[in-house]
Amino acid sequence: MTHRSAFATLVFRGKRFDGAAMPLEALPELAAYRDLLAAVAREFFFAANPGRVRLPKGFADSFRLSLTRIEPGSAIPIVERELPASQLFPVGDLFDTARDEVAAAVEAVSANAPLPSWLTPSVAVRFASFGRTLKDDEAVVLAPAGERVGAEYNRHVRRRILLAGQGTYEEDVDLIGVVREADADQDSFEIRLGDDRRVPVRVSPSLLSQVLRSFQRESAIRVSGIGVYDPEGKLLRVSQASDVSAAEEGDVASGRPGCRIPVPVQVDSLKGLQDGWLDGEGVAFCAEALAWSSKLLESITIGFELATPHIYPTPAGGVRAEWSRPHWEISAELDWSRKLSEVRAVRLDADEMIERTFALSDPGQEVRLGSFLATQMRGEA
Repeated sequence: MTHRSAFATLVFRGKRFDGAAMPLEALPELAAYRDLLAAVAREFFFAANPGRVRLPKGFADSFRLSLTRIEPGSAIPIVERELPASQLFPVGDLFDTARDEVAAAVEAVSANAPLPSWLTPSVAVRFASFGRTLKDDEAVVLAPAGERVGAEYNRHVRRRILLAGQGTYEEDVDLIGVVREADADQDSFEIRLGDDRRVPVRVSPSLLSQVLRSFQRESAIRVSGIGVYDPEGKLLRVSQASDVSAAEEGDVASGRPGCRIPVPVQVDSLKGLQDGWLDGEGVAFCAEALAWSSKLLESITIGFELATPHIYPTPAGGVRAEWSRPHWEISAELDWSRKLSEVRAVRLDADEMIERTFALSDPGQEVRLGSFLATQMRGEA
């Protein structure tokens, strides 16, 4: 016989989880969380038993988690652990320890504290699957059972853990480009993106036929899969393509990491904000200010080949553009009334912050703004 015991509460945060249901595409995160804890518990077992070369029989099977329910009107899965009536060996607490240690490690990374000694490269790589579906504005709170507050795990934390473990990190990619080379023997090809970068792609034989047809026609394709990035955010390769299809009319060849929504569309969405949009504060946006901000950001993004920023409104009626890099968080706030841009670059792994103000009414300042942003995002400063 078995019984269930409350194990953890995972609180999913972000716009995608603001509704009254849990998106199906996020459910794999629960399985990835279980696999991560099992891998960490395995490391703890061997650390405590240096003479052992094998796990006890039934070790992995003894750790079973169940999604018993999702709190009504929320995206908060309640996770319980199935426990046998009697333990065959005293290893059950290792999984509880793994849960607590993973949460502590996430908090340490978030606070730029040293990584725990157990978070070796072989363990860090286990974080690759957990958090892969999260978007830039999303997070999973690893809360104790029955609580809602805990360590916040997001893409930035995941990225830093993976970089510490293997020097690269993986994220989902959606690329559009043209096939330049294909190797049927190696199940691989090379795609040229809109900025002329060439990215090698591994693909299954079943998808390679679509690649070869596009190659012969010299037509654009869309590639979705797992991208491998270096510490500076450069896309090195697509380790495995999950889908290859012909690009649709209107698709633009790109590949720069960042927001998938074009700058003009993001800025245009701010037109609907009325006075008081921020809990009674926040002013409505002037159409001329939005047009100025949109034109400036789009020209800088294209001219300096920057990632498309995520754009947010400010309570004073300004526009803030944000970029996330492995080691930097960069923001540029635009003030149309004063024709100013205040830029802040914060280094995530060190106590360092760079601030600049650009008087955009002066000749050449727009170029200097773009150059500064490009320098920060390419790790040259």
